[in-house]
Amino acid sequence: MALGLIGIIIGFCIILFFTFKNVSTIILAPIACVIVALFNHLNPVEAFAGTYVSGLTSVLGMLLPIIMLGTILGKVYTQTGAAEALADGFIKAFVDRTKGENKVRVAVAVIVVVSFLLCLGGIDAFIVLYTTFPIVVRMWKKLDMPRKYIPGILMCSTAAAVCPGAPVTQNIVPMSILGTSSTSGLIPGIIAAAIIAVGSWFTISHLCIKDMRKGAHFEYGDMPPVPEFNNSKRPKFYIALIPIVVVFILFGICSLDISIALTVGILLALILMGNCIKYDGLAEGTPKKGHILATINDGAMTSAGALFNISVISGFAAVVAATTAFQTMAGNIVNLPIHPMLIVVLAVVILVTITSSPPAGMSIIIPILASALLAGGTAASAGMISAEMIHRVSTIASVSFETLPFNGMIVIILSMTKISHKEGYMPMFLCSCIYPLIAAVVAALLFMAFPGLA
Repeated sequence: MALGLIGIIIGFCIILFFTFKNVSTIILAPIACVIVALFNHLNPVEAFAGTYVSGLTSVLGMLLPIIMLGTILGKVYTQTGAAEALADGFIKAFVDRTKGENKVRVAVAVIVVVSFLLCLGGIDAFIVLYTTFPIVVRMWKKLDMPRKYIPGILMCSTAAAVCPGAPVTQNIVPMSILGTSSTSGLIPGIIAAAIIAVGSWFTISHLCIKDMRKGAHFEYGDMPPVPEFNNSKRPKFYIALIPIVVVFILFGICSLDISIALTVGILLALILMGNCIKYDGLAEGTPKKGHILATINDGAMTSAGALFNISVISGFAAVVAATTAFQTMAGNIVNLPIHPMLIVVLAVVILVTITSSPPAGMSIIIPILASALLAGGTAASAGMISAEMIHRVSTIASVSFETLPFNGMIVIILSMTKISHKEGYMPMFLCSCIYPLIAAVVAALLFMAFPGLA
């Protein structure tokens, strides 16, 4: 077992280290898979051609609708200026009416709300990052806020991922495994989302104000230029709001399939805002349908890379899950002498930490948790735990230690903003790791105290 665990650790370290060095996970995952197989006395050819490919295709099929359709919807919101219309609506209603340091507090709250709305509307968090980046830069410049806190605010969409009803991968993976609804654990989920959102808002606004009192100012530095949109060509605030609200209602409240909800959202967005689409790079005079087609194609191509990168990690995770060493380790975790809800938090955090991928980590550990804690277990029969509890706590815990310093999204954000890890990572760590961990523990304690909340 010891040799097998060493192989698993080496495999994970190879992926994490070389990902940080900008080597594609598409290359690294098969290499790590073979290493794990050799250390665990598995046939490397069978491990790759069978277990790895099976794990990859399983997650690929599960996440294809939400990643592809969500990315296309995000591209529509980017190219139409709809995301900016949402932000401007809140800015005019709240930021412009406040004075002094309260402007900073309200401005940060606006970015949190806009990120939240976009994620709840089905737009993938990775696309929300690019969609909100120009909004944040202009907001920071307008209010003369320190640039080093831009990376932290860009992580605030984390709160939406844990919200019941959210059409995001962290909510859909437990649904597909446990057969639960998207709104499982409604009240603890809402409380958890509030903890992350409020904690992130307080942290970023407090740090900005503190530095501004010391004389810190906004400096554009070497950041890429952000696009400007002509106000007359941008959709109205309420028009921009309609598609994402409809997606959330169809998926989270009406319980329609995510593919249907997102397809309706895309069609609505194109009908209501298609005339505002302007795809950069097309020749002057290109018909509007050409801009629309280019936007859809860009969204589909962008989603393919993101989807495959997630899936190859899940393939590697499937090989790890097939080893005796991992099964023994997982068995030791689920048999710890603590409450089952705390076991769920601990197990999911560990798996997400070592995979740096919530879909991969959850696809491994949730079946194990369900088998050990639900299938005829005394904890389930005593009402201590249910599939709905596992779903919600897993969803919250899965976003906790995903974004460690070597995570791809962290590296991209710091690169975009031209901020070093030393300057910009700590607020990111608080917003996307610590507050979600606190939220997961709070949700677990709520389920322990009030099982009926499931």
